[in-house]
Amino acid sequence: MSDWADCRVDFIKLDGYTARLQVREYAAALDVILEKSSEAGDISIVNDTIVIPFTGQDTEAMAAVARHKNLPNSEKRAPLRRVGVYELRLYSPDDEPYSLLRGDVNLIVSTRQTHRGHGFVSIRLW
Repeated sequence: MSDWADCRVDFIKLDGYTARLQVREYAAALDVILEKSSEAGDISIVNDTIVIPFTGQDTEAMAAVARHKNLPNSEKRAPLRRVGVYELRLYSPDDEPYSLLRGDVNLIVSTRQTHRGHGFVSIRLW
């Protein structure tokens, strides 16, 4: 068995690639809670680095989903609430899709809440 340090990895140049991130309540859900794309200017790919900023409106959209879920009272007070799942896909210049990252999206309800009473969104990788 070879050591991971012995492995050679060919990095892909992202010139001409586009990116799309979607958040859904569960993987097969038809409704999209939040969508960002490089075509819309929400995601930037610069020097082979992908940057995805999240705004207060993005956080609020995900917080609204967490608030409206039918949770037992014990979970409603939990500091961590599951919002859904996300997937980040890259598209080659030939429009070939590649699933780069996916995982859970959780709302972290902070003990020191903002003036609007919202928490923060955490994205955990699979």
